[in-house]
Amino acid sequence: MGYSTYFYEQAGVGTTDSFKLSLGQYAIAFVGVLLAWVAMGYAGRRTLYLLGLLVLNFFLLIIGFVALAPE
Repeated sequence: MGYSTYFYEQAGVGTTDSFKLSLGQYAIAFVGVLLAWVAMGYAGRRTLYLLGLLVLNFFLLIIGFVALAPE
């Protein structure tokens, strides 16, 4: 996240829009941290970690199988 503004600029996004995208990214991360604190009180750290790994694994498998589909 630290170099996202630079990455956006290298990808062709304007300087002002890159900064705005980075601010939005930080805001989303902040809200995610707050939600994680609340969720950790209910589910626990290990459960949230394993659930996150499971969801990410599922999405990566979907992306991989879509890439294998014939055109």
